[in-house]
Amino acid sequence: MKNELNTNLNTGNLMKKIQLSDFFLRLNKFELAENVLLFLLSRICYMGYLASPFGISYFAALFQKRRRPTYVLFSLLGAISSGYAVFSFKYCGAILIVTTIFTIFSKELSRAKKLIPPAISTGALFLNGVIYVIAEGMFAYDALLLLAECGASFISYFALRQASVSIRTLKRRKIFETSETLSLVFLFSLAVLSVALSENMLPVAHILAITVILALSATCGFSVSCPAGILFGLAVGLAGATPTQTVCIYSLSSLASGLAKRYGKIGVTLSFALTSFALSLLLSPDSNGIITVSYVALSGLILAFIPDSFLSAFGALTIKTRKETAAVERIRDAVDEKIGETIESIDSVSKVFRDVLESFLEQKGESHGVIFDNTSAAVCEKCTLCKFCWSKNRQDTLSCMDSLYKILEHKNSVAKADVPPEFSNMCIRSDVFISELNKNYEAYKITRMWAGRVLESKRLVAEQFNNISMILRNLRSSVAEQMKCNPELEYRICAALDRRGIYADRISVNEKDGFVVTMDKVACGENLVCSTSVAAAVSEVLEVPMLHENRECSDNICHLKFSQQTRFKTEIATASVPRSSSVGSGDSALYFPCGNGKIALILSDGMGSGEKAHFQSSITTHLAKNLLTAGFDKDTCVKLINNILMMNADRDTFATIDLCILNLYTGAMEFVKTGAVNSYIKTDDGEETIYASSLPAGLVEGIEPDLDMRYMKSGDFLIMVSDGITDALDSTDTNEIFEIAKDFKGTPKELADSILNRALAVSKGIALDDLTVLVCAVSENM
Repeated sequence: MKNELNTNLNTGNLMKKIQLSDFFLRLNKFELAENVLLFLLSRICYMGYLASPFGISYFAALFQKRRRPTYVLFSLLGAISSGYAVFSFKYCGAILIVTTIFTIFSKELSRAKKLIPPAISTGALFLNGVIYVIAEGMFAYDALLLLAECGASFISYFALRQASVSIRTLKRRKIFETSETLSLVFLFSLAVLSVALSENMLPVAHILAITVILALSATCGFSVSCPAGILFGLAVGLAGATPTQTVCIYSLSSLASGLAKRYGKIGVTLSFALTSFALSLLLSPDSNGIITVSYVALSGLILAFIPDSFLSAFGALTIKTRKETAAVERIRDAVDEKIGETIESIDSVSKVFRDVLESFLEQKGESHGVIFDNTSAAVCEKCTLCKFCWSKNRQDTLSCMDSLYKILEHKNSVAKADVPPEFSNMCIRSDVFISELNKNYEAYKITRMWAGRVLESKRLVAEQFNNISMILRNLRSSVAEQMKCNPELEYRICAALDRRGIYADRISVNEKDGFVVTMDKVACGENLVCSTSVAAAVSEVLEVPMLHENRECSDNICHLKFSQQTRFKTEIATASVPRSSSVGSGDSALYFPCGNGKIALILSDGMGSGEKAHFQSSITTHLAKNLLTAGFDKDTCVKLINNILMMNADRDTFATIDLCILNLYTGAMEFVKTGAVNSYIKTDDGEETIYASSLPAGLVEGIEPDLDMRYMKSGDFLIMVSDGITDALDSTDTNEIFEIAKDFKGTPKELADSILNRALAVSKGIALDDLTVLVCAVSENM
C-alpha cells in the first residue's frame, strides 16, 4: 500500500514537472519577448520612490488579449527585483487586482469600450497608491505624484497596446503605420530605461539605444529616427547626471543620422558619431563626453552584423512608398489636361459653327425682294418701259410691289381682281407680271421652308457640340473626383487589414458627403471574411460605421466596396391612376440611389394622356436615372434632357421634370422643377410648399429650371404630385393635401393612397386627368 502511495506521489510530481515543462515549451519567441519586456518595464523605479506606470499599462494590454500566467509571473518578478519595498507593494497589488478583474470579467471586457481596460489598470494603481499616501501622512506632494503617475499609466496604455499588437503580428505583416513604428520605439525606449536604471548598466543602455537609432536611420530616415532619438535620449538621460544635454545630443544626432540614410550603414554611423561628439564638446566640455567613441563604435559594429535583408524588410514595413500615389497624380493630371484640351477644341468648334450660322442667317435674312427681282428679270427687262418704271418712277413701282406682297402673304397668290388700279394703269404687261409673280412666290415659299429646316438642323448640330462639351466637363469633374486619393487613410486601412492577416492590392478612399471605400484583389482566405473583418478594419480606421455595399469574389480574391452608414433612411411609396378615358397614364415616377449617399425622386408628366404622353414622361424619367447614376450633376442632367426632347422629330414632345435629390447624410433636399406643379413637405413644426413657374422640358431652347433647397429631419414627409392632384386638392383657399397629412401617423403608402382617394372623391370617382402621388418618409438610421 505504501509503495503504491509513493508510486502515485512520484507519478503526480512527474506529471506536474512534465506539465510545467510543456507550459514553458509552448512559449513561442514572441511571447518570450513579451515576457522579457514585461519584466524590464515592471522593474522601472525612478529615484527609489517614484513607481513607473508603464509596467502595469503593458501588463494590462497583454493580459486583456491573452491571459497567460507567465505575464503575471514576470510582472511580479520585475516589481520584486527593483529592491524597493514600497514600490513592490504598490505594484504587485495593482497587478493582482488587474489579474482578478480581467479573469472574472473576461467576456464582458472583450466587448467593452477601449477606455475600460486602461481605466481598470489605472484604478488599481490608484487604489494601492492611496494606501501609500495615507501611510506617508497624506502629503499633497505625494497625492500629486500619484495623480501624475495614474495619468501617465492611462495614456501610455494605448501606445503599449498598439506595440503589443505589432510585435504579435510582426511575422505576417506587410505594412506598418507610422504610429505603430513609434509605439514600438516607445516600448523599446522604456526597456532601455529599465536597463539604464540598473546598477552599472548605463553604458549597455547607451549602446542599445544607439544601435536601434542607427537601424531606424538606415531603414526609415529622419522622420522616424528623430522622434526615436528624443525617446531614447530621454530614457538614458533620466538615468544619467545630465538629462537635458543627453536629450539634446540624442535628438540632433538622430536627425543627422536619418538625413544620411542614402549613404547606408557607414553613413548613418559616421553622421551620428560626428554630430554627437561635436555636441558633447559643446554642451559638456568638462566631461569625457556623454556619448563616447566606444558606444558608437560598438553600436556600429552591431549594426554591421544585422543582415541587410532584415533591414530592407523592416524598411518596407515602416516606410510608405509614394510611387503609386505619384503615378496616380500624374495620370490624373494627364487625363485632366487632355480632357480640358478636348473641351476647348469642341467649344471653339461650337463657337465657329454658331458664328457661321449667324452670318448665314444675316445673309439669308433678306426680305421678299428676291421674288420681285426674279419677276422683273423675267418680265420687265424685255419691256420698253422698264427704265421708266424702275428708274424714273421707282418709288411708285416699289409702293405697288409692297402692296402686291401684302396680298401674297394674305392670300398666297394674287388674282386679277386683287391687282391695285395704279399698278394696272402703270404696267402694260401686268397680266404676265402677276402670273410670273405667283410662280416665283411659290418657289420662294418652298425655298424658305427647306432653308428653315436646314437652319434648324444646323442649330441642333451646334447644340450637340454644347451637349458634348457638357458631357466632357462632367466626365472631367467625375474623373477628378474618382482619382482623388487620401494616401494617409488608404495606408492606415491597409495596415489595419494587415494586422488581421488580410492583404488588399489596391485601396481607394473617396470622401465627399460620406466615405466610400473600394478594394481590389482582397485575399480573404477560405472563409471569405471580407464582409466582417474588412468592414471592421475600415470602420476602425475611419471611426464611422461602414456598410458592405458590393462584393465580387472568385478564387478567394474579392473586389469589395463599402459605404459609410447614412444618418437617415427613407421609405418611399407611389400611388397612380390614369385618366378615366385614357388607355394608360401620362405620368411616370421613379426613385433610385444616385451615389454618395443620395437618393433621387423624379416625377414627370407628359403632354396630354395616353401612350404618347406616357412615352414622353417615361423617357424623361429614365434619361434622368441614367444620367444621374452615371455621375452627371442635376443641372447638366436637365439641360441634356431638354436638348434631347428638342431634337425629337415630333416638336410636340415635351414633359415636366419634378426632381428631388435627397442627401441621406445631411438631410438636404435639392429641388429642380421644369413645368412641374408644387411639392409639399409635412413636418412636426408645420408645412412647407416648394413652388415652380418654369416651362416644361423640350419646349424651348436654353431652359432655366426652378431651383430650391430644403432640409428634412426624422419624421418628415415629402409629397410630390402631378397636376391632376393639385387641380383637385390645392386651391387658393385651402390645401387639402396638408389637411390629409396633418397628424398622419401611417406609412408612406397609406398617405399616398389617402391623397389619391381624396382627389378621386372630388371628381366623384372619375379621374379627369392622370393622378400620381409620390411620398417619401425620412427617419433616423439607427
